Amino acid sequence: MTAHESVSRETVRRRLAENHLKPWRKDMWCIPQIDAEYVARMEDVLDLYGEPPDPKRPVVCFDESPIQLIGEVRQPIPATPGQIERYDCEYRRNGTANLFVFLDVNRPWRKVKVTERRAAEDFAACMRDLADVHYPGADRIRVVPRQPVNAFGRRALPDIPGR
Repeated sequence: MTAHESVSRETVRRRLAENHLKPWRKDMWCIPQIDAEYVARMEDVLDLYGEPPDPKRPVVCFDESPIQLIGEVRQPIPATPGQIERYDCEYRRNGTANLFVFLDVNRPWRKVKVTERRAAEDFAACMRDLADVHYPGADRIRVVPRQPVNAFGRRALPDIPGR
């Protein structure tokens, strides 16, 4: 390397562009506390994914996500040749909803259920549908939550009639 007393802004811009670097961008994500329990759980999940498919004991991934329902305050301007669609940054808040998402690990199947709120009763109803509607012939459904510590867990199920 050569020694320089200063580097121009244009040189920095070009080097960043040449190497596809964007140091001003950052992404937030949960950095797990990796301890023995975490590793053991991860190994259990990986072992489960590695098992051959068994229709009597399906493996289903589960996740949930709260969403904000928004609407336009002003009508968007449609795209035209040479011009992308434009929409205003202002929006109208139309409430919230919750998505419960199920995905079968061994076949191309997924189910999304939208509920008005995130409640234990809704979670239990989703689990009941999973067992009674989507996998009625299964002896056992192995559900893998995306987050190991779920807000509902097993305590949400015993209070629901018919279980």
